[in-house]
Formats: sequence, structure tokens, C-alpha cells
Amino acid sequence: MTLGVALAALPAAALDWDPRLTDQMGVYWVNADPPPGTWYWRLVSGVYEDENQSGGNHNIYYKCLDQYGSPIENQACWAAYPTGSPTNFVTIYTKGSLDGYWGDFPMAGGWCPPWPEGGHGPYGAGAGNHDDPNNYTDEVWGMGMPCNWHVNYRYVWQWTQASADQPTIERTPSQISQTVPQGQDAASQTYQVRNSGSGTLNYTISDDRAWMWSVPSSGTSTGEWDTIPLVYDTDSLSAGQHTGTITISDPQATNTPQYIQVTLTVQAAAQTPPGFYKAGWNMTSVPVEPTNPEATMVFQDLVDLGNVITNNLYRYETGVGYESYSSDFVNIEQGRGYWLWLSTVTDQTVVSVSGQAASGTVALTLDLGWNLIGHPFNSAVTLSQCTIYNPSAGSKTLAQARTAGWIDMPLYYWGGSYQRCGLDPWDAASWLAAWRGYWLHSRLSGLELRVPAP
Repeated sequence: MTLGVALAALPAAALDWDPRLTDQMGVYWVNADPPPGTWYWRLVSGVYEDENQSGGNHNIYYKCLDQYGSPIENQACWAAYPTGSPTNFVTIYTKGSLDGYWGDFPMAGGWCPPWPEGGHGPYGAGAGNHDDPNNYTDEVWGMGMPCNWHVNYRYVWQWTQASADQPTIERTPSQISQTVPQGQDAASQTYQVRNSGSGTLNYTISDDRAWMWSVPSSGTSTGEWDTIPLVYDTDSLSAGQHTGTITISDPQATNTPQYIQVTLTVQAAAQTPPGFYKAGWNMTSVPVEPTNPEATMVFQDLVDLGNVITNNLYRYETGVGYESYSSDFVNIEQGRGYWLWLSTVTDQTVVSVSGQAASGTVALTLDLGWNLIGHPFNSAVTLSQCTIYNPSAGSKTLAQARTAGWIDMPLYYWGGSYQRCGLDPWDAASWLAAWRGYWLHSRLSGLELRVPAP
């Protein structure tokens, strides 16, 4: 039990409280603080009767009501009085209808000066059996006969069930998104759970997908935030979007269950056809923005065969010339072309690169002179679909751009020797193919080759 509010305030449990009790007599109360859902005696009324109202009596009066508000006859209550040490307690019983169901306890003796110059009165009162450890009651203390005044105190208690705890689930965020390259486990994430209501939240967590789970799967909160890791097992998932739901529940919560929606995007790994790479020189590109762009990671499948990438991988900077991995660059970029020399491949060699595929038109910057570019998609795009953009003159088809003198045609790719890729019937190809690198000659700087998505 805890001491009630400040003396100048009304007790939280009282429905009718005479302010003179606190203002003039210094009476105070102790709240029962019963466990949630427990039945207890709640103080609902307190009245002070001064010498003009007491009829010459000097009593503490008790009345007890049942849960429906009807008075109870012969209900045990108690009085505390100061004779002896420790304080003595005596049982008082409420009476019948002839006495208005009031039980009474006579006070004796007094003290001067009265409160607040003097101390509080020595008497206390409560309802129920004082010796029963399971009896909870609001208590009233500080009564007595100041300066031997004949005054009365009247209190009413009602049998009441304490409010049950009402835990409420709060979680953040309500949605989680994650992206992972195909064949890899997504990085763990976290979310938070707490009780924003009363009492204790005893929550459990369930996940409806085998590729995700929460650790731990249960917990308690009395208001503090609990941080919950979300772990993924996604290396066997197919490419595309996957969804799942985290369910947080507590049968006692006011808003059970609560959900967190999880959206997982598995990025497709781009793969070469078997035998695409040849022993010797290859002019190549990658059709995705690699998740890990470091060259040895991009070409890990070739490195695993014993190929050495260092000093065997080159890019071309217009106006500068060739640059070598790893002295001049380390990362592979989507849309660039590269020369790659390989010592060991077979006709079954397949290279897979995880990364983000482009979702719309990709613009490849062209400088004045030769540009070593790469096809930015994992499917072929015909040259007739591509355009050349000139900031000062707008867009033209490749045929129009050639006629306008912006570019030279054809493009060139490597297939053991240079092959033509252009718009004429005699050209070997009229499309940009995945994984190939191409030479394109620009007569102007600042142009863009715009390649639409397949």
C-alpha cells in the first residue's frame, strides 16, 4: 500500500469527500493498491462532523456497501488506536437498518494544539478483517479529538474489483523492406515492441515464412522498448518479390494481434550462356549494377577456375587510353566495356553476377572519339530502338545521328576478331547483346547513347 496524494487533494477513490477532513483536521489516507482484478474495499465517502454537528458524540462511523451499492450488515471493519505499542487494532462491525447500517468506534482523549500547529490525530480506520493478508482496503488516518473536541468522522467503503491491467501492443515500424542479391542471405534487421498500456505485456512473435524469423520469439514489457532482431535465410529464394507477416500477440492485450508486413526483393543474378567466355581476349560488360562491384568479386566464377584478373582486365578512358585493374581502377560498372584476358575456361563455364538490374532507359555518356561501352541489360536490344541524345539538338535515331555527323557506324564487338554491329544488311549483328562490350565512335562530346529496357 502506498501513501495517498497530498493532503489538500481529494482521495482518488472517494466519491464524496468533506474537504474539512484534510483542510482542518489533517486527515490523510493510504491507498489499497490491490493487484489488478482483485476485490477490495474502496473508500467512497468521508464526512467530518464538528462539535455543532456531532450531537455530543466522538466516534468513527463505518458503513460498507456491496458491489451493487447496497449496505452490508455485520461487516467487519477495524479501528487503530494508540494505546500500547505497537498500535492496537480492534474489530468493528457494521449494524443493521435501525442504525442506518453504521458501525461505530468511540474515541477517547485528545491533543493540543490541533493540526496543523500540532500533529495528526492518532486513530486510523479501514474496512474488512485487518488480520487477513488478502484483505485490501483504503485506509484513513489522522483522526482524533483535538483539544478534546467532541467530533465525528463518517466513512463509507464499497466492495470493488480493481481494474485489470490493460496492456497494449505498440510496434515500430509497421512495414519492413529488404533487398538481397539472389543466392545470398539478406542482412538482419530490427524492429521494436513495447507495452503502451498498463500492467505487463507478455507477447509472443510468430512469422509466416520459413525465410525469416524473430529472435527472441517472445518477451515482456512494462513500457520499455524491446529491440527484436529479424533474421533472414534467403539464399535459396527465387528472384522476385516475396512477402511475409510478423504477428505480435498477447491474449490480454487490448489490440491483439498486431502485424508487421515484410517485403523482400530478391535481385536476379545475371548469368552468361555456357561457354560465353573464351580463352584469350574477351570484350565484355555486365548487365547489372553489381552488388559487390570489386572486379574479382564480379568475376569470381572465373577466378575460381584459376584465372588472374590483376593486370588482365582493362577499361578505356576516351582521351586517356587504357587503364588496368587494379592499379587504375577496382570496380566494375554497368554500361562500361572491358577487355578481359582469360587463361582457363571451358565450353560449360557460366558466370553469374548478382546486382540491381536497370528498370528503364539507360543513358551512356559518349565523349569525343572512341568509347568502350557495355550493353546495360540482360536481354538484347536492337539498335533501331536506341537513340542518340544531343543536349543542343535533342534526340535522333542512330541512323539519323550518323547522317547528322554525330556518330560513326557501325559499332564493333569482339568475337575472336572484330565484328560489325550496325544498321546495314552486311553487318554481323543489328542488336546489343548481354555481356558484350562495344566500340562506338562519337564525333561530338557530351552525347548520350540511350538504350531502352528490353
